[in-house]
Amino acid sequence: MMTAMLLQAQNPVFSIRDINFPFAFRESYFVLTPDTLYRSSDGILWDAEKNTFEFRQMQLSYVEDNSIGFIFHESGGKIVSFNGIRFSVYHQSPEYRNQYKGLPFIHNKNPHIFGGVGLFTYKNIITGYDRLQMEWVKIRPKTPINELPQQRYGLCGGAEGGELFVGPGFGIDKERSNSETYQIQLNDFWRFNFATREWSMMGNLIADIDLRRYLIINNYKGGALLIGLSDAYYFDIKGNRLVRYGSVDVSMLAETAGNIPIPTSIAYNKNTDKFIVLVAKEDGYRMPLVVNSERLLGRDMKESRLYKRPFPYLTMFFASMLFLAAAVLIYFRFIKIRKVKSLYEKVVETLPAIEEILTNEEFSILKMIIQKNPEPVQFLDLMSIFDPKMSYESHKKRLRSSLLSIEEKLKKHLHTNADVFDISRSKEDRRNKEIKFS
Repeated sequence: MMTAMLLQAQNPVFSIRDINFPFAFRESYFVLTPDTLYRSSDGILWDAEKNTFEFRQMQLSYVEDNSIGFIFHESGGKIVSFNGIRFSVYHQSPEYRNQYKGLPFIHNKNPHIFGGVGLFTYKNIITGYDRLQMEWVKIRPKTPINELPQQRYGLCGGAEGGELFVGPGFGIDKERSNSETYQIQLNDFWRFNFATREWSMMGNLIADIDLRRYLIINNYKGGALLIGLSDAYYFDIKGNRLVRYGSVDVSMLAETAGNIPIPTSIAYNKNTDKFIVLVAKEDGYRMPLVVNSERLLGRDMKESRLYKRPFPYLTMFFASMLFLAAAVLIYFRFIKIRKVKSLYEKVVETLPAIEEILTNEEFSILKMIIQKNPEPVQFLDLMSIFDPKMSYESHKKRLRSSLLSIEEKLKKHLHTNADVFDISRSKEDRRNKEIKFS
């Protein structure tokens, strides 16, 4: 049975001394300790229940949208979900210890992590929980390795609209020899698009901000909120805006810090635009307060640009190349005699686009026909891509169906009614058929 406890300003019943982890979901507020979970819908009346999550450590991350929230080890592993009514184990596994101090975020209603540090290395990978495989998996980008963001931990960022925005953090100084022993603050901003799985650099931080002086609350309005003892910053990475709060509640923030130089034990509720703040008392215990954003951050706001965009050298180069290519194309199209391309040439030129409309099996068949051109390919050779456990008749039916599908899709793609392939009896063995481009 949960016990209701009234929090009073003068003599609070609810106070804790343990390691704590505050978070919020919808209009409710929570504080998790190694033994107890406290919850409140208004920040005044609190319920307490036994902590049954069985996390081995309290190094936790929390992400949520309006339908579900997740608590998990900050490096991945076990996941506990919350739907607004009850908590339940979403995924059971040991702590991975691979991405401590990474950037947690939610995408496609599942928890993800970017970057972090673990196993003696810094990371620039994205891992996420896959519901079909029922395990944490690595998201593999299409961007070349030398064009990825540098490995970092203790970073700023957030996810919004199918994109991940990554900001400053700490990494190694690659300009030094033995750089692994030198840590510096990295001040660049990056965007990852989940649809294209590509990274792109957005720019470099303009203001001189030392992250070591701030508590970082990621996924704050799609970006990150940095709260210090005397000021605060909002990084709107997508919109390239930096908002500085110059009149924060210094006394309240100092009461959260205790003997360390940055505020602690603060979480943001995006649905109420309020913060849950665990302030320290003289006896060493902490009590929770729920305060409006304006009270904690103040009204003094100054806005400026967040980052300076890199000069688009590549864009200018490719624009020049595009202009040159257009000029050459116009010359050969309208001045030189146009050469009519064969269907084979059209297929080869647009092969990446064709790959998108064919199944993996169909594309494998098409590649075999292309590689053999102008010689024909035996049907028996094409059947080799199918499951060898299938019967010969099943192979024939499968191949016939695949070739008809490829033909139909290529005609549509090439905008032609002409036959793409020429199928005939094999000259070597009249019982077998062969195929080539028309």
